[in-house]
Amino acid sequence: MIGYQSNNILNILAIIECKKFEFQTVISAIPHAEEFQEISSVLPQGIGPIGIYHSHPFSGEVFHSHTDDSTLISLSKQFPSCVSIVTNGKEVNYYQLDEKYQTTEIPIKFIETEVPKFLLITFNETLSVRISKEVIDNLEKPNMINIRILNALREYFESIWNDMELYCNNIEVLKDERVNQYLRNELSSDPIEIKIPSKLKSDGDIKIALDKSSNSSSLVKEIDNLYLKMKITSKLPIYIHDRNKKIYEIDQIIRTELISNNILQKVYNCNVDLNNKEIITPKDLFLNYFGFFMRILCFDAKKLNEDRFSGKIFEFLSRLLSLFDHFEDIELSEKAKHHLLVFFDDIEKLTHKFYWQDDMNKILMNFRNLIN
Repeated sequence: MIGYQSNNILNILAIIECKKFEFQTVISAIPHAEEFQEISSVLPQGIGPIGIYHSHPFSGEVFHSHTDDSTLISLSKQFPSCVSIVTNGKEVNYYQLDEKYQTTEIPIKFIETEVPKFLLITFNETLSVRISKEVIDNLEKPNMINIRILNALREYFESIWNDMELYCNNIEVLKDERVNQYLRNELSSDPIEIKIPSKLKSDGDIKIALDKSSNSSSLVKEIDNLYLKMKITSKLPIYIHDRNKKIYEIDQIIRTELISNNILQKVYNCNVDLNNKEIITPKDLFLNYFGFFMRILCFDAKKLNEDRFSGKIFEFLSRLLSLFDHFEDIELSEKAKHHLLVFFDDIEKLTHKFYWQDDMNKILMNFRNLIN
């Protein structure tokens, strides 16, 4: 179950089917903790796994077994207040851990869950990465250059973070302002732009040195350097549950989300083209999944996607779509139908960047016919 916690209330927005298990039999299964982490990695900041549900298909009784208790305890260590739902197809029971880490049945109340608004953060800068030929000549593996660039950028961004400037509509955003006035619900809304201040740019450029030794930059002759242009464009929604928070109170969240979960992730998957002296980073594409936005990285060029993302993204989309096989016998509300059709449309737009476009669109057509 995917959602968020606000004022000690768990709000469920969507579900994702479990595919990876510690073990699985006809009557028993334990979901793999690694799968929770994988799901979390594609979800936006502020929305994540908040519980699990499963059925007892061969039992008339609904109860929480010792295996279920162990699973709930394990997941609650990573995701506090996790809830576990058990059903036999007719009755449904809800469980949670109490203060003593004992499983207890809890009462529930059905209300219409709202998707929270988000801060829309963007970053758009072009960097000049200086790499000494000595570094290039001494690389043990081709992908090691990505890691070297990643480490140099991590050090750079961490060192200048406190100097970064925030703007919205070209007006500076102060860190003691409340987030409320900047909350959005559309990706096309005016974002908060994070900018590197001019004082940190040399002749208008942002220069990152990647030498064999951090102390050797002044000793490297200019003729032995290679300058690579790298454009980094980032867009990320950060979902906020408390509208009264101030910008500085979520500074660490913005920092982690932008640097570690976005920029560095892109650099790790970048394409370093030494011949054309450029570093091509993947872009952010979004899937509207039941009202919130999941982010996927991919390149504009199909060839680069084939080398980096193709198989992984096809597997991920197939996994999400497999859930809807179970919707055939369910009468969907108009709201649910709308969410699904929007989701399918977003996937269709994404397919243009992959060679498996036709195969995926056939799958989408089947689901559209099922819904209609």
